[in-house]
Amino acid sequence: MKKFVAVAGNIGVGKTTLVSMLCNRLGWQPFFEPVGENPYLADFYRDMRVWSFHSQIFFLTRRLHSHRELLDHPPPPSRTVVSTKMPRCLLKTCSYRA
Repeated sequence: MKKFVAVAGNIGVGKTTLVSMLCNRLGWQPFFEPVGENPYLADFYRDMRVWSFHSQIFFLTRRLHSHRELLDHPPPPSRTVVSTKMPRCLLKTCSYRA
């Protein structure tokens, strides 16, 4: 059976730290969302009202792509994947408001 654990939270609350600790302690496989690839992130931090939609859409498409990748190439049944946001509730992202 495929097992996925998603860790969600606001920016800077320690999601990556928690996932790293869980993986080290329990032997799980981490799967991190590639935040650095977002070309809108710098603009988002300069003017969130203008760039929040662009940034969110980028993250949503990356999450969908990553989710598909995990489904197409799942880890061995004995491995639990822990992710920051990735499978997140995709519907949660769709209900996002700027």
